[in-house]
Amino acid sequence: MISNRTKVLKRLVRNSLSSLYHSSSRNMETKYLLGVAAIKSQRACYPNLSDIRQAEVRVFSQNGEDGILDYIFEQLRLIKPNILEIGVGDFTECNSKFANFFRSSGVYLVDSDVGLSQIYEKYRSRRINSRFFFEQIWIDVANARDVFDRAKSKLGTIDVVSIDIDGNDFWVLQEFPLDGVQVLIVEYNPSLSDSKPISVVYDPGFDRTRKHYSWKYYGATLEAFQHYLEENGFCFIGATSQGTNAFFVKLESAQLFSKVIKKPAEYKNIDSREARKQDGTLSFVDIDSERETLKDLPVVDVRN
Repeated sequence: MISNRTKVLKRLVRNSLSSLYHSSSRNMETKYLLGVAAIKSQRACYPNLSDIRQAEVRVFSQNGEDGILDYIFEQLRLIKPNILEIGVGDFTECNSKFANFFRSSGVYLVDSDVGLSQIYEKYRSRRINSRFFFEQIWIDVANARDVFDRAKSKLGTIDVVSIDIDGNDFWVLQEFPLDGVQVLIVEYNPSLSDSKPISVVYDPGFDRTRKHYSWKYYGATLEAFQHYLEENGFCFIGATSQGTNAFFVKLESAQLFSKVIKKPAEYKNIDSREARKQDGTLSFVDIDSERETLKDLPVVDVRN
């Protein structure tokens, strides 16, 4: 049972982190230290969690992925996992940064963002304390395997793969050899369907801001990833409260997460209110309206 004292402490730290995200200074060191305090304070609760969303702490991640990943790493006893992150942006807000700082995890960062090339000098100390590599490239099916192989060559092993490219995510993931991977984080798109295992049609130059005015036509559904990954020896254990990033572990490790595993439907009907109107402004429609807008666009049933 999670004690009231721990709940209060976590709430105070999370409120402080939230304030930093909305402040002009956004002091990275302060965010990091508060994040460490929040995560360490909740570790005693890990054996009693009933949902991975209870472990959420946002330090450098988009939502609460930093806390969830710490929970997963602790359960798997991955002290210093090597991480390949596809779609890392400029390393400001991503899934591997906190693990790199906190655990000295080796990271291989991949993105087409021109800002990525600037991090090599900015994070000089990370190159000393951990294996820290980046590759500025537009990833697609044609080069995905080569990128994976280069990452493995640099890191030695790849324990964690995170992919978030707002487009060909499903098709790129299929190109990766996943035998040695222990944890997968994939961004899914619940706006495509409430239950179907579908993906957008592959396009090597996929750009969701140009594919459809809503910006909501991209990626694949949670069911699509679940179908493919279960066939390849992985188990879905949960997703973030925002219904964006899903977490998978090797099937043989699933018993370590038996208390937190929920059905995909638990993470499907979350309103992001991010869809846009044809003039480019936010429409603030709910997820059912988003699905109605996208229903006639071309998709692929990944079971075929």
